[in-house]
Amino acid sequence: MGEGGGQIVRTCVALSMVTGTPVTITNIRPDRPKPGLRPQHVAGIRAVADLCNGAVAGLKEGSRSIVFEPRNSRRGVLSVDVGTAGSISLVLQSLMLAALASPRDLQVSVTGGTDVKWSPPIDYVKNVTLPFLGAMGYHGTVSVNTRGYYPRGGGWAEFHFRPSTLSPMKCVESLPPRTVGGISYCTGLPRKIAQRQANACSAALEEHGLGPVTIQEEATTGHKGCTGSGICVWSDTGYIAGSELGAPGKPAERVGQEAADDLLKNLSKDLPIDPHLSDQIVPFIALAPGSRVRVHDTSHVRTNMAVVRMFLGDVLEVKDMGEHVLELRSRGSGM
Repeated sequence: MGEGGGQIVRTCVALSMVTGTPVTITNIRPDRPKPGLRPQHVAGIRAVADLCNGAVAGLKEGSRSIVFEPRNSRRGVLSVDVGTAGSISLVLQSLMLAALASPRDLQVSVTGGTDVKWSPPIDYVKNVTLPFLGAMGYHGTVSVNTRGYYPRGGGWAEFHFRPSTLSPMKCVESLPPRTVGGISYCTGLPRKIAQRQANACSAALEEHGLGPVTIQEEATTGHKGCTGSGICVWSDTGYIAGSELGAPGKPAERVGQEAADDLLKNLSKDLPIDPHLSDQIVPFIALAPGSRVRVHDTSHVRTNMAVVRMFLGDVLEVKDMGEHVLELRSRGSGM
């Protein structure tokens, strides 16, 4: 269905817990180079199952079919090991949504990859995703203890949640940024790598009239020889970011420039949220009646809307605004 990836699994399992509805998922990730469940999917499903004392059949790496059955017991403390450098951010996507069904405070410790390809960096979750949800009344925070990169992993982040009731979100107009914040980091590498990334990014953004730009520089020793670097920058108005990871042989200045280019590209879309956030927030919008939010029209967004419809019914009114923009209005009954 739709983009056919792991997002379907993450959203299905989380909404299964939120609604108390058992779910069967088949034909998982059929067109990917490595079809079926990957380590981060297995870890995310197991984490949600642990939260609700749920039962799962078919949960193993490579599996193309699972049956998930939520139950009533809710745990307050949880430890999740993704293994190697599987994305912590993608595991948190399931947990952050599933947490809405929890009647008590949650404290979740997750180890794996904090900054890896094909997933949001952990600083994006901390500084873009959670502030958006916070504006809806969601009480969740993420702290980063150790960074982990491909292929070693070893990153460690903690997610804290207090029971929350979602409020309607109005987010349809973009505003020009007044300031730009960010973090440039390196692990197991000289501090000057983080400095050079930050300087190149700041210069590129200020060249385009953005500023002031304040980028924190972080240099850490890391876990068991794990090395890597990256940068994430975000606007103070709206929920828009840009990021880039370092790589062997890739100059730090290029990393900083590409993060700036990513932010500038997302700001040029004239929307208050960026494309990466658009699909993540669809289930939350659906659970907050009265919400009105404009999102990017992407295959991930349409896929998540289809999954939401299966669990919650026809709760989202969708208006095509043209220029690859959709306006979502929630008319559901909420939590």
